[in-house]
Amino acid sequence: MPRVMITHDGPESAVKQMFDLGETHKPFYPTRTGSALQAMLEIHQPKLHVFGHWHQTMAMKINGTLFVCLDELDWIDVDLGSGEVINWNAIDPSSIQEVWTLERPSET
Repeated sequence: MPRVMITHDGPESAVKQMFDLGETHKPFYPTRTGSALQAMLEIHQPKLHVFGHWHQTMAMKINGTLFVCLDELDWIDVDLGSGEVINWNAIDPSSIQEVWTLERPSET
């Protein structure tokens, strides 16, 4: 299973969480791509998922997966073997919010 996914759009649940869509004043419009990525996410959670469809730079760790949306001129360097972010130009790593919408795994 891949540690890193790089796609045009993100899974529905991540996009809703990151951009505060659906339950607030901003509507959410599902897409076939977002739905397909959601189905894949429910089978396997990669360590890192990078996408860019929304043209806004944002990062959020959701249920253990780091989701990164990049604006059109932003960039990220990733070690594809480990899934670790090496460098990026537009995000302060200390500002990344971590969210658990599922039961958090026990720390053993």
